Amino acid sequence: MNTLTDAQRERVLAMLREGKSLRRIQHETGHRRETIAAYGRRAGILADRATHIRIPAEPKALMLAA
Repeated sequence: MNTLTDAQRERVLAMLREGKSLRRIQHETGHRRETIAAYGRRAGILADRATHIRIPAEPKALMLAA
């Protein structure tokens, strides 16, 4: 597992709280987006992946029939 030091973790979490994107944090710190996201989810800053379920749109045929 990727592990950050306490100082690195605090820097990443501070940047997430400031609203910086995962890509921006990756660029500035050199840590992978996946690692940053995992720490953000554990800290409760980022939403869990399960909450971002996409609901497919209804087919046009069904919408026209209504």
